[in-house]
Amino acid sequence: MKKLLCAIFIICFGINNAVAEEVLTFPIYVHIVEIDQNIKQTQYKVDSNDKVTSSSIKMVPYKTSVTKEIIKKDFLKLNKIWSQANIRFHIRDINFTKSETKNFKKYGELAFKNYDSYSYIDTSLRHLLEIIDHKRHDNERGINAYYVPTMLADICGAWDNDNNIMIIGSSEEKKFNPIVKLYGKCNRIETLAHEFGHTVQLDHSDISQNLMMSTGLDVDMGTNLTKEQIIEARKFMKKVLGK
Repeated sequence: MKKLLCAIFIICFGINNAVAEEVLTFPIYVHIVEIDQNIKQTQYKVDSNDKVTSSSIKMVPYKTSVTKEIIKKDFLKLNKIWSQANIRFHIRDINFTKSETKNFKKYGELAFKNYDSYSYIDTSLRHLLEIIDHKRHDNERGINAYYVPTMLADICGAWDNDNNIMIIGSSEEKKFNPIVKLYGKCNRIETLAHEFGHTVQLDHSDISQNLMMSTGLDVDMGTNLTKEQIIEARKFMKKVLGK
């Protein structure tokens, strides 16, 4: 009898384990936004205590430099992070798309003004939607992800739930942030992984080193997901995939 119960336990455990290990795959269409413009940027000089001693505004290149090879490597690392939830984001296509820059001079002003304001961030995202001209692409077959040089606001990336698209700043240049008085940079891989967390309906978290932390500082963000987050993400994925 004990042997029979043991056998039943092993069979049940094996079935449950197999279900848990089912990899849920979602199609992604990546667009490299071709852009070659100049943008204003505030540059700071600081003392040994990271106190701002002076600042100046300079014109700097706003140019796409990311390649298909870089993106493929990004998604390999991205899927390694999401493997903890057995979720995979599969690239169906990578293409180059022309940017719409007729109003870019006006948008360029956003690069150095009021970047700590939420209303400003919303405005900059609306301008980015025009720059990437997202309406040219079908957003029904999967998620469209757009690589731009940098975001126009002091963020690393964004998920637009209304339009079913993602925008990622490709630059990882280290900069000084006068608001938090720290040098930081956008970690492109963790930003991708974080924004894809939003695509599966995960909210921001205040848990240190969690993937869904709301801060963009590379010193705070991590790649961990809680058991509850994994359950929630998989539940949403199954609903979308009809499983």
